[in-house]
Amino acid sequence: MTDLDFTTAMSGYLLVPDIDGAIDTSGITWTDVVAAIVVMIVTVALAVALSHVTRQRLSRPENDTLQVARFAATAVRWVVMFLGGAIAISFLGADVAWFTITIVLVIVVVFLVGRPLLEKYAAGVALATATGFGIGDEISVRGIEGEVIEISGRSTVFRLRNGTRAHIPNTKMIDEDIIVFTTEQKRRSEIDLEVGGHHTVESVEKVIQDALAAVEVVASDPAPRVRARGFGVASVRLSVRVWHESDLGSATEAVDQAVRAIAHALDAAGMALANRELEVLLRDRDAASSFEARPPGTRLDDRRGERN
Repeated sequence: MTDLDFTTAMSGYLLVPDIDGAIDTSGITWTDVVAAIVVMIVTVALAVALSHVTRQRLSRPENDTLQVARFAATAVRWVVMFLGGAIAISFLGADVAWFTITIVLVIVVVFLVGRPLLEKYAAGVALATATGFGIGDEISVRGIEGEVIEISGRSTVFRLRNGTRAHIPNTKMIDEDIIVFTTEQKRRSEIDLEVGGHHTVESVEKVIQDALAAVEVVASDPAPRVRARGFGVASVRLSVRVWHESDLGSATEAVDQAVRAIAHALDAAGMALANRELEVLLRDRDAASSFEARPPGTRLDDRRGERN
């Protein structure tokens, strides 16, 4: 069998239409030309309208999603244009199958070449249209805590509390667990401590509650709560739950002031916090040398006679 015979035998199995018959202008009339023009006019108008609607829907006021919205609107516009163009050229005697094959090949090439970029934009669209968080929210993701200041087509930008900025790719953001701190007006923090000595949990709780009542940044509604968590070595483990404003700055300030108030109140009540290191005050260099010269294994309690 020759090559010509093989080609002729396989032609019946080919799905691709004959290229010689891709365009046949012998039967075109003025009506076909007018119909093609009308189809293209309608296609252009429809593409512009759908592109505008897509851009409006994706551009949320609270998010910086202009770049993402432009990308999606452009994609919608070109898809409509390609479909309308296929219908229009069919009136002009062109084989739509060849046009479709060409468009499919172009789409496949663009997809393979631009896949990483498309994935980033897709992740940006998902984040921008999500209702979980937006510009101005404070969130935690991948161990980074900060305020969201921008959601672009490629990355989400954070302003950290130390004055720096972090850029996390949207493709990473979309697969991570995200904690949003500012969804509600208030949120809760916990302070763990151990109290030693012969004191009841109720008496310790009262001292802590009275101390927290004087801390302005700690919310009174919901009120602070003290919960017993277990036993330590000659101590009781407690968890103090305080409510405060939801932003990171307020949380840090509330915990700081609450810990200071609790420590002062317990000291004043003679309730020692467990596992606190004893502070040694050395008056001069001789005392320091004397302390450092103590034999190994000497307990700190044995030095009480040398304290102030």
